[in-house]
Amino acid sequence: MAEAGFYTIVELPNGTTRKEAKSIRFAKMDQAEFDELYKASFNVIWNHILFGYFENQAEAEQAVNRLMGYW
Repeated sequence: MAEAGFYTIVELPNGTTRKEAKSIRFAKMDQAEFDELYKASFNVIWNHILFGYFENQAEAEQAVNRLMGYW
């Protein structure tokens, strides 16, 4: 989540800082918040993994949509 931009900066006792991932509660998100989280997360997964398996992001999205249809 931190890599997708959903984090807070926490100051440690020694004065350094680190990123702490925000908690996700889908039930408390409105559609706009969910869409933002989904897009940011998808982009991280695309950049690290999916680009090696699909020709483009649209093709990967189609695969996700097909999988979601089975749930």
